[in-house]
Amino acid sequence: MIHYLFLLLITISLNALDDFEEYRKNGIEQILTKWDAKLESRNYWNTLLSDKDLQFGYFENSPEILFCDKNNSTLSHYILDANGTYKKQILLSAYTGKNDGDKNREGDLKTPVGIYNITKKLEKVDPFYGPFAYVTSYPNFYDKIRDKGGSGIWIHGLPLNGDRETFTKGCIAIQNNDMVQLEANSEIKNTKLIIQSSQKSDVDIKNITSIITQLYQWKNAWRDNQFFDYIKFYSSEFKRFDGKTYNEFYKMKEYIFSLNDIKLIHIYDIKILPYPDSKDIYQITFQENYQSIRTTFRGNKILIIKLDSNDTIQIIAEK
Repeated sequence: MIHYLFLLLITISLNALDDFEEYRKNGIEQILTKWDAKLESRNYWNTLLSDKDLQFGYFENSPEILFCDKNNSTLSHYILDANGTYKKQILLSAYTGKNDGDKNREGDLKTPVGIYNITKKLEKVDPFYGPFAYVTSYPNFYDKIRDKGGSGIWIHGLPLNGDRETFTKGCIAIQNNDMVQLEANSEIKNTKLIIQSSQKSDVDIKNITSIITQLYQWKNAWRDNQFFDYIKFYSSEFKRFDGKTYNEFYKMKEYIFSLNDIKLIHIYDIKILPYPDSKDIYQITFQENYQSIRTTFRGNKILIIKLDSNDTIQIIAEK
């Protein structure tokens, strides 16, 4: 083992030295081109992901997971263990909306299907909702561009005094002692809430590899002002968070690319999750650092993509 580690360190050092010499002679662009080619390689990602737990998707910084299975009326809490595997910490009984299906409008008595964050904790709530409540990010931007209505979807407890029905108006309700246990054993700010109408299924490594290699192809085409290589990743059904349709977005980007600005684009903290109750829709989130002579942006970006039968991604929504 020591001999193997020694050889590995020598190899890394020699590769770094080769890159340094290439940088010294030819500048940084040659190095970036080589590294970008590696990030667009399926072999690279297949090797990197071979021992990753992909049951919820791909995460560079692993969040805790709350998984709500509406059909079985359960809420599960998963944490990544020391071996890099998501382990179920607790399995809780949960009340969800009176009516089946995805939430579409205010008052339909349905619990939404989707991927959400916990935005805040409400310390003081009506005793009907138990000791406290967590507010979810419903409706998320993907919900909004699909004109899904309603709001105020919480995870909360049960009445401190008296009984209640065994369903909610759309929230997720669990026993009060379970709320306390959940708070004590989780980091809510680092939690993804996944709500779907079925049991979870493992994610195919082939799909994740296809998505992440094309994500880097998209990013590099954007950086290099290769408009047609960039726009091919967008579906004709595309809709941006501000309401722009594909044709409006196409014309805007065509003009921006024609300016041929030099851009620096760095993406990191990538998360790729299959969208609940769908076979081919995925949510991609990442942090983006973007710099050009005209624009500077640093923050979170979200893509909703569809993986077609040829394993090609089509971006259907973006924020």
